[in-house]
Formats: sequence, C-alpha cells, structure tokens
Amino acid sequence: MSIESTEAWTSGLTRMFTSRRIFGRSGSSVSTHADSRYSLLQHFAVNGLIEQHESHLIDLFGRDQKIICPHRDPVNIVCSIVRTSEYTSSVYSDILKKNKNLAHKKARRIMQMLAVSAEKHIRWREQNTDIEILDLSYQDINRNTVDVLRKVYRFLDLELTSEIEQTVIGWEQDKDRNRFARNTYAAEEFGLTDDQIRDAFQPYIARFSEFI
Repeated sequence: MSIESTEAWTSGLTRMFTSRRIFGRSGSSVSTHADSRYSLLQHFAVNGLIEQHESHLIDLFGRDQKIICPHRDPVNIVCSIVRTSEYTSSVYSDILKKNKNLAHKKARRIMQMLAVSAEKHIRWREQNTDIEILDLSYQDINRNTVDVLRKVYRFLDLELTSEIEQTVIGWEQDKDRNRFARNTYAAEEFGLTDDQIRDAFQPYIARFSEFI
C-alpha cells in the first residue's frame, strides 16, 4: 500500500468502519461519528492543536464517547507534515526552494511544534483516564487491514457484517488506489536526522512504542 493510500485509509477510518455518516473532512484532526460517541484522531500532531480538539470533544459530547487514535513513527510524521507544508508554501512563494537555510529552520520549528503536541496529548490522556481510547498502529492498518477492522468494530460495539468486510477487502485489492506516485522523503532533505527527530519525541516513543 502506498503512503497516500494508507493515509487516506487512516483519515477515513471511521467512515469505512460504519455504514453511518462521519462528520469531518478528510485530513482534519478529528472526525466525529453521527451519534456523537465515536471519534477518530488522525494522529496527535495534526496542526499542533490536538489537545484543544480533545478538550472540545469532551465539552461537546461529554465523557461517554470512544476515541480511535492511530500512531506512526515520528520520523515519518514529521517528514510528511514538513513535505506537505513545503508543497503548500510553494503555491504562494518559491522562497523555501531558493533558501535552504530558511527551509531547514522551518522544518526544525515544525518538528518542535509536533513534539510539544505529542507531550500535550500524553498529558491530556493522563488527565482523562476514564475516556475509552483504542490505539492503533499505522503499520497494522497498512499490513493487517481486516484484523484492525474487526478490532475497531469490537471496540465500538458495532456489528461487522460480511458486506462491510468484503467492501474493505475489495478496496484493499483495488489497483486504482495505488495509481499515484509513491511519496518518499528522508529527514536529511529537511536538514534533520532520524535520531534528532526521535530524540525530540522521546516521551511519545516511550509511551506508545508498541504502536510505532
């Protein structure tokens, strides 16, 4: 599965896992199920605002809700978001392309912002231990799709019909979903190193190592 396909699968996770409608646009930090009890956090770091989103979920829907939180290697998260930021900036200016020092400085700021977001996410969870959360591995979503599907349905107390399961299997086997070029990147492209990123995310890695 390509990176784009897996990210699309992740951000649409709850929509695929239920026959009812999910509110929230693709790529947003939080998608909310129609009955206001199920939420999907794309991952802790999107927009650096996840703590605010989590608090708002409680304010809006109370504590009787279930949250799904996928996890991914911070190196890939940082590189993916930096690359996306570069693409977005290039629409308006070529300054980052011309000035690598500035581009690398921006990448470091993004890494630091996301590392802070990760720590905020951990603190939020420590302060709200009564909220039911299902942690998922990005790699498991990528490699063991049907197993993850079943796990999510059990967590949400929903019936997994053969029709829904076959729909997901069919999507997995659809060659057209991989028609786009694979998005590849390395930390060094952004003036960073894998070790530098992992060092910044030590608390997150220690807490969620089994899912990374």
